[in-house]
Amino acid sequence: MFAHPKTQDPTSVILFCLVVDKVVSEHRLREAFDQRVLGLRDSRGDLVYKKLLQYWTKFLGFYFWKSDKDFDVRNHVRKLDSNNFSMSTPTDEETAFKLIFPKLIDTPWKPHRSHWEILLLDSCKLSCSSGSDTKLGSLIIFRFDHALCDGFSILGIFKTLCQSQFTTVQASRAQNMSFLQMASFVLIFPIVMFQLLPINKKQRILPKREKCHNLLYDISESIPISLIKTIRRNNGVGFAAVLHSAVNASISRCLQHNGRITSDTIGALTILPDPKHPGGMGNHMKAFTEDYPLRTASLRERLYKTDAVLKNASKDLGTTASLYYPKILAHLPSSLIYRITCLMQTRPSCFIS
Repeated sequence: MFAHPKTQDPTSVILFCLVVDKVVSEHRLREAFDQRVLGLRDSRGDLVYKKLLQYWTKFLGFYFWKSDKDFDVRNHVRKLDSNNFSMSTPTDEETAFKLIFPKLIDTPWKPHRSHWEILLLDSCKLSCSSGSDTKLGSLIIFRFDHALCDGFSILGIFKTLCQSQFTTVQASRAQNMSFLQMASFVLIFPIVMFQLLPINKKQRILPKREKCHNLLYDISESIPISLIKTIRRNNGVGFAAVLHSAVNASISRCLQHNGRITSDTIGALTILPDPKHPGGMGNHMKAFTEDYPLRTASLRERLYKTDAVLKNASKDLGTTASLYYPKILAHLPSSLIYRITCLMQTRPSCFIS
């Protein structure tokens, strides 16, 4: 569902960035990736990250995976060449985020190559530097086509490459179904799948973005996890509700500042990480589209309403059905997949993961 008729178009790009507090060698990074990631095999002897050696193509109107016979890791793991963006190489972390990331989202993929790359920006001044105490480090930027994998898969590559656990919060919003829920789910599955189609959602309140060249990228100051936990505990809401409520509050403030707020709610497509992710390369997540509170009398009201939306959605059968939605779409003709996914541009105003 993330594919596009023009295979080189960067329509669904995932960007991750690893900030390393020391200068990393391009050769060492490439060598480690080749040995630890590309060469990793499972208990059956199969490559865990085989899709890193493949790209998708069309044949007789359907999508298929095809191996890159001329695969060279140097085409994918390399230093960032800012000359491709007609700009000088950023020398500090903040400039790199704000200038390079929007460019990377808009950069076409190379033909007949797997849609991913790991770019190294070394000798970069880190944001933790102060005054004359300049601390140099490296930015390792992961750029992937969503058709290859989801964010959980990229975290797996992080862990494998760096041989680190990268401890993250356990996925708790995606609930397992009871036997009765599973039985009823099988019976009403066709109805639930139809309800997931974008045509059944409200029109978006934010204007459609036509081109990628006007993208803005920014990053907030570091927010202590302890602060989020305190808000959660004092108000009796979920961890995710605090984060989503803060995002919606920011959107509301921007719209009010520009005199564009016209609704009390905003439609958003939300991703729920699934605790049973199989690992390797793939898209395995649950999603739902729902209206979140936008204009409220108080911050606490927004927080409680957001928490209610998330809790109700995690129990909804449609959220469970969304796990199979991309798998079913993948068997349809490419032209039909494109028409269905294009409808998404007219419905949710934003995406929250």
